[in-house]
Amino acid sequence: MATDTRACPCCSELQHAVPIRHYNGSTFLIWNVCQAQQQAWDAEDRQIAHRTSDLAQRQLEAERTMGDPGLARIARFTLATFDPDRLRVALGDDNPHGRVLDWLAAIHDLPSGDYHQEPPVALHLYYPGKGTGKTHLAAGAALAARAMHKLAVFIEEVSYLERCWAADFADKERLSMLPGEQAWLTVIDDLGQNRPGKDPTGVQKVWYNVINRRWSKCGWTIITSNKTLEQLMDQGTLSEAAYSRLYQMTRGEVVLMDADDQRLRGTP
Repeated sequence: MATDTRACPCCSELQHAVPIRHYNGSTFLIWNVCQAQQQAWDAEDRQIAHRTSDLAQRQLEAERTMGDPGLARIARFTLATFDPDRLRVALGDDNPHGRVLDWLAAIHDLPSGDYHQEPPVALHLYYPGKGTGKTHLAAGAALAARAMHKLAVFIEEVSYLERCWAADFADKERLSMLPGEQAWLTVIDDLGQNRPGKDPTGVQKVWYNVINRRWSKCGWTIITSNKTLEQLMDQGTLSEAAYSRLYQMTRGEVVLMDADDQRLRGTP
């Protein structure tokens, strides 16, 4: 094996020899990794490890703030355990399971969306019946986002509203900021499950605080509901302003979760 004193490609210093191996008449250039390059790679590895650790800590803190450490209640609702064959899909339509998988793949490297480009900023998993897998599919997306080291927040309407109304001013702001601005993916589950009553102002204000922030940053969002956006506005869950924003985010479309009630069939 001969050696050469060509300049190192990263630091241009001649002392970094480049061994040349001759084998069966062929010539192979085997570059030694110089100290400067190795130090740069080591620094990059440390940065990646730090970012991953930082994201994990942010996720843990977010879950504590939302009042559900670890989100154990949705841990079993993964995309892998969702059975798309339970859904009745019209001929020519994509199965909702595939729609969500394709959506996640498309947004994987994007910090936020764009209202003038694909994919849509938000998905609306909808069916008027219960137990069709809306929560399971949305929770699976949130868990998949966490596996990609993205900050994800999963909120369920009743528990979230109760927590917001019981919080002091500083906590109220955090409860809006986390799902509204800070999360890479926010899931709002069972939106409009309970009618707001005679004075819907309080409910509308809570949801506007979140939805307006998601809309402003074009933040990736999934909502599940037994109602259309129009029905959510009519019953008082959404103000006209929140309705308008969600309509733009979803492009007025729904992902139809047409299926039998799996809980009545004894299927989790």
